[in-house]
Amino acid sequence: MNALIQALCLHYDACLTGAFEENPLYYAYAPQGVAAPYVVANLITQDHTNAMGAYGTGGGSYEEYVVQFTLIDAERAGLADLLTGYAALCWAFDEADIPLTGASCIRMRRLTTVGPMPDPDAMDGGWMLTVDYLIETDTEIN
Repeated sequence: MNALIQALCLHYDACLTGAFEENPLYYAYAPQGVAAPYVVANLITQDHTNAMGAYGTGGGSYEEYVVQFTLIDAERAGLADLLTGYAALCWAFDEADIPLTGASCIRMRRLTTVGPMPDPDAMDGGWMLTVDYLIETDTEIN
């Protein structure tokens, strides 16, 4: 799982260098005191399935992950920044081919988007938006 999160972070950084660098991506939580806007990624589910191959051949092992990205902007007037961050996230991950070690990324697709909505943790207002992605990987059985 660490390899998946690392691959997502590297892909995000590589895609957004020079474009949307003001929206850094963190895993699980952002460091205390980090300036908004930022993105936090969390692994929500992982599902393992086995597929049968054609007669006389081996099948495959398939992994499906749901990763949730939460965009945070602590400024009450930061809605435009939040939507710019959302556009950057979609640009980086919609139907992306994430390079993974030991597996192939078959597909990465956006499932749901919730928000923007007021951030309940922001003291002076602020916004948040969540985006869920399904990542399907194919791991060949040796």
